[in-house]
Amino acid sequence: MSDMIDMSELKALVGQLLDSGNAAEASAMLMELQALMPENEVILSLLAETRAKLESKSAETIKKMRAMEEVEPGFYDLMQMLGSMAEDEIYNHILSGFNAISPENQAGFEKYLRSYPFWGALDVKNKVYDALRGRACVVKEHREDLIWLYERLADTRSKNVLFAIISSWVNFDYMMLGKYGERELPEYYHHDIFPPRDGEVFVDLGAYVGDSIAQFIKTYGMTYKFIYGYEVASDTFLELEKNLKNVPNIDLRKKAAGAAPGSMFVEFLPDISASFVSDSGESEIEVVCIDDDITEPVSFIKMDIEGGEKDALIGCKRQIRENHPRLAICTYHGYDDIYAIPRLIDEIEPGYKYYMRYHGGDRTPTEYSLLAAWDGDK
Repeated sequence: MSDMIDMSELKALVGQLLDSGNAAEASAMLMELQALMPENEVILSLLAETRAKLESKSAETIKKMRAMEEVEPGFYDLMQMLGSMAEDEIYNHILSGFNAISPENQAGFEKYLRSYPFWGALDVKNKVYDALRGRACVVKEHREDLIWLYERLADTRSKNVLFAIISSWVNFDYMMLGKYGERELPEYYHHDIFPPRDGEVFVDLGAYVGDSIAQFIKTYGMTYKFIYGYEVASDTFLELEKNLKNVPNIDLRKKAAGAAPGSMFVEFLPDISASFVSDSGESEIEVVCIDDDITEPVSFIKMDIEGGEKDALIGCKRQIRENHPRLAICTYHGYDDIYAIPRLIDEIEPGYKYYMRYHGGDRTPTEYSLLAAWDGDK
């Protein structure tokens, strides 16, 4: 079939369609060709390019809508209220809010925390409310850190996301959380924050089965220079290799990223998508500093490593200071990550602009990320 299609003519046609703003038409044509020739590298590359164009067009529309957003009133009032209350008072307020939500939502929250115990235990039957106590502790002891982050956030959407998360923690405010969840943009790759550029050296810490790398390519096309993917779980790593076997210029490494070289052990949460490293266990894994493991300049780092993000950032100090990579870091693996991770980046290299985006549901505030762009890299 490929002999019947002149690839030079196909490239020229796609180029014309893209230049004339018809990326959707080009994408539809290429998808039909891909169904006939699924392994053709030219078609795959052109399809990635057209998808990136479509992502960019969508992002421009969303950016214009974001420019009209207004800051939700009430953040400083909430911070003032928390400052005037003792920690026990805040805890009792949070517990009252929890008791006021429906039994179904209570059970769903409890089930989630059993699967992902990053925020403390919750066992209503036995009156164990450590997860709620943790909320009270962080908003009381780190109120100034939350205000610092709010004032450092670079756009209105980010401020509203942070306010929505804190309001959910304290008041079980689901409406604001649902209002500012992203529904149309990929989790880490926002064109208004990280616009397309050629020659990216992309590092994915917590590559899982390759979904975030595939989304990176879909969003930005085949213009990258090289991709490094790190994953710690053996079975998952096999899936990762299988899923990305046809991706060019990629190096997949079964290693953990940390603050210092050494070895640790892999542990698994009930959800198979979540594994993390600890000091004990059955499956040993090599731990590396990204500064040592990757010698070339890195331009984009994504992290979703189940609570290991702060240590991994310490292991990226040289890359951050010398090369100012774009940073897309999950900050929901523990209550303190929301402020501690931007504080850590600021200690390593001041000058980043901070954004927050929320990709979770409207009941339990997870799946939020800090997106850090070096001032002037656009």
